[in-house]
Amino acid sequence: MHIFIPLCEKGGIEIIKRYSDEERDLSVDIRLVSMVFENVISNAIKYSFGGGRIEISSKSFSEGLQIDVKDYGCGIPESQGKRIFEKLFRTDNARVIDQDGTGLGLYIVKLILDQVHGRIWFESEEGKGSTFHILIPSDMRQQKGTKRLE
Repeated sequence: MHIFIPLCEKGGIEIIKRYSDEERDLSVDIRLVSMVFENVISNAIKYSFGGGRIEISSKSFSEGLQIDVKDYGCGIPESQGKRIFEKLFRTDNARVIDQDGTGLGLYIVKLILDQVHGRIWFESEEGKGSTFHILIPSDMRQQKGTKRLE
């Protein structure tokens, strides 16, 4: 979480962590899991209103670990929600807030999770914020290969 300190300080954003007390052994590829959370959390910070907060919580299930990242920012317009995981897609309100975004972050997150049999979905209301739910399977293995997403 320390990598987000400068972004949070700049925007006056507070991160509140509410993790489950239940411990669970997971076999994960730490590089891929880090990329998933870095993208989702940085989006939550970027699209939050100044002085807001982001809540990160966890729940353990037999099939894995669910992490929820909730912000109280600009939200996703209902008419554009179906496209949120498309390559290079950015919502209209996101382009106004951050003109430098690429539209690749959530696309990459979805690709990673699909590859490891995980899942991502969201709930959102424009102007009120979004919650992204991420399910990391308990048997995710380190991915082998020569191509990297770094």
